[in-house]
Amino acid sequence: MKNSFVHAAFFAAALGFISPVVAQSTTSPLVTFDELSAALKPRPNERVMFNEERHVRYLKTPVQVTGWVRFTPPERFERQITHPLSENFVIEGDQVVITNEHGKTNTLTLAQHPALQALALGIRATLLGDLKTLKSAFEVTVSGTLDAWTIKLVPMNSKAQQKLQRLMFKGVQGRFTTMSIIESETDKILTTFKASQR
Repeated sequence: MKNSFVHAAFFAAALGFISPVVAQSTTSPLVTFDELSAALKPRPNERVMFNEERHVRYLKTPVQVTGWVRFTPPERFERQITHPLSENFVIEGDQVVITNEHGKTNTLTLAQHPALQALALGIRATLLGDLKTLKSAFEVTVSGTLDAWTIKLVPMNSKAQQKLQRLMFKGVQGRFTTMSIIESETDKILTTFKASQR
């Protein structure tokens, strides 16, 4: 499997608008970006467990991965895979440090990897509720209600789009329930988030 942060990666474990697009609802008020930003305020050092499925076109069945993620504002994002192997990813500033189960470390610069840079920006800016930053890099759609919402991010950078077609988050109130990283029609990472741990 490729040792790229998009494939290896990120998340598995979440927005800005060029023009807001919201699905119609007949039962509950439509959610706004401001409402989601207020509900999704980051909780420093909170650890969130996840289960992940990686769908890769040359594999017959998805690869199952479990682990946890933790966000320390304003820019440190850590992702630890615990099964079926141990692997740690830390994004801080403009760098990604990947440490495998043997302790070998690989450092990447986000600016040299457009898709990874877009992914990191989308996740961090979403968690911070940074609408201005998201608008600078994505076309964003929000739909649903506060009790069942969806956020879709589509990179505007053509180089980023070659490996990251879109990034989607779903959630309930102030909690993310799933994240989808769509690299192509056949390659994608689907993450389901579980209860948080301090």
